[in-house]
Amino acid sequence: WVANSLDFNKDYDASVFETTIRVVGGLLSAYDLSRDNVFLEKARDIADRLLPAWDTTTGIPYNVINLARGNAHNPGWAGGQSILADSGTEQLEFIALSQRTGDPKYQEKVEKVIVALNKTFPADGLLPIYINPDTATGSYSTITFGAMGDREMWETSMKGLLSLIRRSTPSSFAYICEKNGDSLTDKMDELACFAPGMLALGSSDYGPDEAKKFLSLAEELAWTCYSFYQSTPTKLAGENYFFNPGQDMTVGTSWNILRPETVESLFYLWRLTGNKTYQEWGWNIFQAFEKNSRIESGYVGLK
Repeated sequence: WVANSLDFNKDYDASVFETTIRVVGGLLSAYDLSRDNVFLEKARDIADRLLPAWDTTTGIPYNVINLARGNAHNPGWAGGQSILADSGTEQLEFIALSQRTGDPKYQEKVEKVIVALNKTFPADGLLPIYINPDTATGSYSTITFGAMGDREMWETSMKGLLSLIRRSTPSSFAYICEKNGDSLTDKMDELACFAPGMLALGSSDYGPDEAKKFLSLAEELAWTCYSFYQSTPTKLAGENYFFNPGQDMTVGTSWNILRPETVESLFYLWRLTGNKTYQEWGWNIFQAFEKNSRIESGYVGLK
């Protein structure tokens, strides 16, 4: 089917980010597992259709592109800005494509993004969710480790992250609050639950004391994220949670759309620490998905 029927020449406005992580990444994974060149050629085909999105003044890509015509733009609801979490997380697939094809153009395009962001990197290490593709500067917008938000840059960003850590009462759940200007909001998305895994992986590059600090924080945040799941009747997390004094956490947006961040973080923590508790937590979440979201043709989200 991939060889004979998969056709990307469609007059369709596609999300550059979603197409990169799902289609380019999926095809590259299929190639790595099978070594069948049809998957690599299809990955190259769709990547070539996405590449014009990076043809901006700074190299910060537009987030939407027409697959047939190559016209790129940003969504109207973003006010003409590019989304940080899109532009800053497409490097993995495109660098992998360059490595497998031997063609450096894919890697060169996506690495320009990091160079551009580094030129105007803020002192607190916290970039806002919207970035101007013409200037590579952040607009006045929310700073979050949740929806739409991503060695010197890392360390600076970690200082910024630590400034956003708060703990609830009475149970002292650690969470990452959101920042808008000088205001902080006691809210954390399930999407931000990638952070425990990120911190755990990053801790291995520090000396013993710093490594212990970041790993400990990773474990605290993982407990919070797992509690997102355990706090509901279905044992599936809502989309985000608010933290109010004396009430620990309350669900904000209550739907569940099969987010993988918490389970992935638990996997990394299990592998790095050997603590089977994280394996058990991951299994519990999997069983909740099986019970509540499994249908004959796959899995569905819950309202």
